[in-house]
Amino acid sequence: MSTLHLKIKIQSLAAEARLIRAEEKKQKRRRRWCAQHAPETWPRANAEFWSLRRHRQGVVGCEARVSLLAYGFLRGVPYGQMETSVDPLNHPDLDRVQLLAARFGGSAFDKGAWEAWRATAQAWLDIVGDAAGIPQEMEVVHG
Repeated sequence: MSTLHLKIKIQSLAAEARLIRAEEKKQKRRRRWCAQHAPETWPRANAEFWSLRRHRQGVVGCEARVSLLAYGFLRGVPYGQMETSVDPLNHPDLDRVQLLAARFGGSAFDKGAWEAWRATAQAWLDIVGDAAGIPQEMEVVHG
């Protein structure tokens, strides 16, 4: 595969997020209508809304993030330039980034370059964690 395929994956994830967001807006209106006119149907409408939101922010958002990081790595962009401010409790899954970079980078994937990029990324994440006062031994949620 190539970085073109990864770029298409990123665009597809962005389109999926837009579609889900549009459905969320519909569900939000439906929730309001149900709350006023059919309260017995509100729990289902509410559950559908939150299911869409969690899928968009969780699954789609996380995959888009690691895909963008893999694409940036393959193009030679340093991690600190891609994510200038990071929630110290929401670090990216660097193992997933490596997997995507190797898969889509093909012969262009350089293990040595990856190790150097990962080390600088981890150093950047440690600096962000230190600045936020987060102890290093705390478990970090990947996403």
